[in-house]
Amino acid sequence: GPVICEMVFSLPRPKSAPKAVKHQARKPDLSKLVRATEDALTDAGVWEDDARVVGFANTRKVFAGGSDPDALPVPGAVIRIWEAK
Repeated sequence: GPVICEMVFSLPRPKSAPKAVKHQARKPDLSKLVRATEDALTDAGVWEDDARVVGFANTRKVFAGGSDPDALPVPGAVIRIWEAK
């Protein structure tokens, strides 16, 4: 059935980025990360087709090891999927 997704991508902080920079606003762009992740979840059999995704909740890019509560200590992703009501 229809699902809602949340994806939080922890990306490495560039060495050149000042500590005052709070948001990862460089490549890769968020929409490409989402599309690639949807395709990977389809290939893994998590769902039959990514067309079942009817919404996204708080999907974002953060710095690995950063202050975001979902930031991982190393690059990676936190993915949450739940049934749409």
